Amino acid sequence: MFLISSFFPLFPLISGLIVREKKVNHEVQELFADKREGLCTKAIKNLKIVWQYLKLPFILKPLIFILLVLVSPGVENAMFYYYTNVLKFDSTQLGLMTVIG
Repeated sequence: MFLISSFFPLFPLISGLIVREKKVNHEVQELFADKREGLCTKAIKNLKIVWQYLKLPFILKPLIFILLVLVSPGVENAMFYYYTNVLKFDSTQLGLMTVIG
């Protein structure tokens, strides 16, 4: 099973070697062409571009939703407390409930 699942990361690698990309247009090349710019200047320029796209509503709204879902408390901690301190389940019983449920 592990051998079969280890082949899946190879597919993007192989497809990356096979697929030919189109050349980049001149506007994007000019953005990265000036080699006299320092690393900080390039980083600031790139951050401004990323911030422009993050402010778009169809990107910002799902981003905020995902952030709120990730930071909201779940019931797992409360249920673990209830199972261990109130119902007095030990680790074997918790593991068995996890496997069955």
